[in-house]
Amino acid sequence: MHYIENRTWDELTIGDAAELARTLQNEDVERLASLIPAAIAAELPGPGTIPLDQTLHFRKPVGAGDTITVRIAVKEKRDGQRVLLDCRCTNANGDVVVEGEALVIAPTLKARRPRAALPEVQLHEQGARYRRLIEATRAIEPLRMAVVHPCDALSLTGALEAKAQGLIDPVLVGPEAKMRQTAEAAKLSLDGIELVDVPHSHAAAARAVELARMGKVRALMKGALHTDELMAAVVAQTNACVFCTQAHAAVARAAYRNDAKVAAVLGDLDTAAIDERLRATLRMLRKLTRDQTLNTDDMRAVLTAGVSRAQIEDALAVAFSFNTITRLADTFGFAIPDPKAMDAGARFLLTRGYG
Repeated sequence: MHYIENRTWDELTIGDAAELARTLQNEDVERLASLIPAAIAAELPGPGTIPLDQTLHFRKPVGAGDTITVRIAVKEKRDGQRVLLDCRCTNANGDVVVEGEALVIAPTLKARRPRAALPEVQLHEQGARYRRLIEATRAIEPLRMAVVHPCDALSLTGALEAKAQGLIDPVLVGPEAKMRQTAEAAKLSLDGIELVDVPHSHAAAARAVELARMGKVRALMKGALHTDELMAAVVAQTNACVFCTQAHAAVARAAYRNDAKVAAVLGDLDTAAIDERLRATLRMLRKLTRDQTLNTDDMRAVLTAGVSRAQIEDALAVAFSFNTITRLADTFGFAIPDPKAMDAGARFLLTRGYG
């Protein structure tokens, strides 16, 4: 049996390196990037390594049958047992196909264990599985679905593309003028689409739930509702977590398309020009995060402002989740990227979500 043994923080020196090689298979799973973290976990520093960050650049295409050599080298040793690794993948001709850096926490204790097989690296046609999934739905009747507050191009486009694929029969619930303005700006047609006019996002959520309870729609789709990001930013700010405050503020700015609104909330919640229901909810979360307790007066204040019990439960779920995340961010010392990178990450989260 073959074994792998790690190199601890004390044993590592600048320039230490390790290599491994794999031959790519032509199947339907793309895992080229997984070779680098696999090499870090198995070779350098090895078992017990905690990954923190990774930046990779893909320089050249690869194909089935190519033999790829992965090389990991110690570039810097930093405080807190952090190690910056230089990562590089080359083909049989010595051409660099992938390169970048990885930041890890090196192990402090020696570890030795049986060597496990590295993941098979396979290639696939981009979007092939997605197309097969769509084809599998062709025989199914489109699902009548309420789309809640689709007042940005991303959510409206998603709903209309799902209709075009025969997946849903959408009912758009939101301020009609705003939905039509969004469609016009994005060059989308609302011909033949049922619109339910309500004054604002909270009313859209309530009306959509009502439609579902009445049996007029069978499912709900979330549109441009991003209050949770503003809640997360307030929770992070109360916890004095710089990384999470900046990250969630960036997502909230991108979602609301209103930098001043987000800045006002984080600057002075009591005077920010926002809906009173949102203000009451954020005050509740701020107190819960700061004092770790709420009483009946706190609940009464939120309910009196017009926030429903279901909305309170949702807000508390956001607070509990992100109170945990802010502690993890501080514990592991998440690096704070520059504003451009933070904004790029925000756009990614808006598109892909957290899953």
